[in-house]
Amino acid sequence: MDYKKLAGPVDLWDMRRAWQIKFLKEQGLLPHHDFLDYGCGPLGGGIPIIEYLDTGKYTGVDCRPECIEAAKYELVNNLFTCKKPVLDCIALGDYDWIWMFAVAIHMSGEVLMQTIPDLCKKLKVGGQLLFTVNYGNRPNGEWQGFPVMFMSFDWYEGFVPEGFDIEEIGTIGEHGYNSNRPAQNAQVILQITREE
Repeated sequence: MDYKKLAGPVDLWDMRRAWQIKFLKEQGLLPHHDFLDYGCGPLGGGIPIIEYLDTGKYTGVDCRPECIEAAKYELVNNLFTCKKPVLDCIALGDYDWIWMFAVAIHMSGEVLMQTIPDLCKKLKVGGQLLFTVNYGNRPNGEWQGFPVMFMSFDWYEGFVPEGFDIEEIGTIGEHGYNSNRPAQNAQVILQITREE
């Protein structure tokens, strides 16, 4: 199996990789920040992030062990083991940034209602969680055994813990993501910030 297929359409691999690091830098990611890539897959976006961050600042987690194995291969293949990233199925530690690109859309409502508050607790004061979601009244679908979910902003806002702010910061298309798949370009980016 081509491990790149674990991270969505193979023809978008390079574009998605370049877009993620560009977007994160524009949002204020700095090399010294502790960064959690939640649902890192086979490092579809992780390699340029690891390259940018200081040594030991990147943690990538994925619920699929085959993705972690593919991520380790990709790390060695790109000669970035010296950056000492953590690649695992469990996230330990506190983070300035938590990034979930095209991950929350593949979690059931029940799983999200537990995952988002748990991740919020891992944010340092002033830290932020950024994740992409689908809006709309379309029926939920399926991709590689995972759901494809459509929720509303109010639904997400309803389970954000006290002491955290949530806001929309635009679609990925509005932030320069450009695929030939309009539904992908329309994914909305939500930002949860831990208040000072």
